[in-house]
Amino acid sequence: MRRLKGFSPSLNHGQAASPPIDGDDLLGAIFSMSPLERRKFLHIHNSWPRFFYKFRAFSSEDRLRSQMVRNEIFLSSPRDFNDPFDMRGMLVIKGGIDALIRKYKALPMSRDVRRKAIKDARNGVKAEGLEGYVSRIFRPLNQFDEMIEEQGVHCFASRDKGVRLSGPRSNLMWSHYGDSHKGYCLQYSVHTDPVFVRSVRVGYASEYPVINWLSDSFPNDVLKCVTQKDRCWEYESEWRYIRPNSAKQLLSVNSSGIKSVIIGAEATPTLIELVMQIAQERDSLLGVRTNVFLAKRSTTQYRLSFSKLR
Repeated sequence: MRRLKGFSPSLNHGQAASPPIDGDDLLGAIFSMSPLERRKFLHIHNSWPRFFYKFRAFSSEDRLRSQMVRNEIFLSSPRDFNDPFDMRGMLVIKGGIDALIRKYKALPMSRDVRRKAIKDARNGVKAEGLEGYVSRIFRPLNQFDEMIEEQGVHCFASRDKGVRLSGPRSNLMWSHYGDSHKGYCLQYSVHTDPVFVRSVRVGYASEYPVINWLSDSFPNDVLKCVTQKDRCWEYESEWRYIRPNSAKQLLSVNSSGIKSVIIGAEATPTLIELVMQIAQERDSLLGVRTNVFLAKRSTTQYRLSFSKLR
């Protein structure tokens, strides 16, 4: 098994160690491996699950073809999420005039403009206080909201040993995102595409992350904001692919990404037939093998089982 210099395995379950090598270099090294070697590497380092899951309500045949044949995923705007608390943070302005001056020095402006801006800032902070001046001049809350709205996000569920009945066995996921078990679930092999490997695990907490606009760690604090949710959503075991300035766009992933389609236990015969038809079309056009499973309700427990249709 190949080992990458500078990359350390995770010390805690599900948590990636911080690699000292550049992220793009790491990604390039991973995708220079054969598919089997790549899958083993991701599994051994315990940083990624083997599969991602996307639960869907059936809306149209064209949308199903978009996902299964054209291999497209949709990057949503965070403001269209079903949870109004999602990707929110507590924005604060803490620090002294020196922190504000460092902000000015990082902005692209001429020396004369910067000198005047710093002079105005000193006078403004003295007259209005730091928070009042920054809020009036920079409107950081508006900037933050606009920055979040422009992020393109695609959310995946995963299986987590610490969460009972996660992934495709989750009744809650089927009920909330799979049209009350009448929809379907796409199973993606994580090792097949950089989009999946670049995805980040969502954390869960009871309070907003604190984001200090004047802090040097502001960019990292924003990242924490977009990858943290309320604890009530832990059952999702969520991962997210995030692309800046890409909200409401379609993105194509590797044609071998979809390993299986799981049809909900309450799906209509029409949907079952359509999924089977498009899976066969997908395999013929793309030279892949797509499994199709049908979920079934247990007669004795609150559980699902799966029967293979192809």
